[in-house]
Amino acid sequence: EREALRSAVEAARSGARVCVLRNTVKGARAAVATIKEIGGEALLWHPQGGPFTPAYHSRYTGPDREALDLAVLADFGPDSPSKGTILVATQVAEQSLDVDFDYMVTDLCPIDVLLQRIGRLHRHRRQRPPRFESARLAVIAPEKPLIEYVRGESMHGPHGWGPVYWDAGDLELTLRLIRDPAFGTISIPRQNRELIERVYHPA
Repeated sequence: EREALRSAVEAARSGARVCVLRNTVKGARAAVATIKEIGGEALLWHPQGGPFTPAYHSRYTGPDREALDLAVLADFGPDSPSKGTILVATQVAEQSLDVDFDYMVTDLCPIDVLLQRIGRLHRHRRQRPPRFESARLAVIAPEKPLIEYVRGESMHGPHGWGPVYWDAGDLELTLRLIRDPAFGTISIPRQNRELIERVYHPA
């Protein structure tokens, strides 16, 4: 996890727009703290005005959430300025906003959710910084085998593995897919069906 967050800081220093997408609010807050520890505080996205923290998540009142959505769109939406910045977010950045990043660090999640997250990369036409001409993604995977987080009929693990994404089989098959050398470069949407079926098809 720390290594992945360090890569996010290095990418932002190179001028990349980075999204660190965590499965839980706790994970997002922890990511902000770690990024500060490793010297990346100046690169963290800060919304203008209001008593907001750098973590963009759903635990705000309705008006504050609307203000945050507009702030994120202003800095990462269409025609927004390109600069090295790290947005730390939860699933609120996954599908509700038309935002664009050069690089993403994400917690492990089921393949359909992962493809949705990947859709935030290279979404708009704009000049990319060196080394990020192609979309790049890093996935934070569990240190232990996923089976070790299964207790009886349910799963209990960190980073939302259990409370948010409870099916260990979906996560395990997604993890195997990611670790497949052929997964290094994928084409979206051309390969979407193949990737989904390799996790969810009954066979």
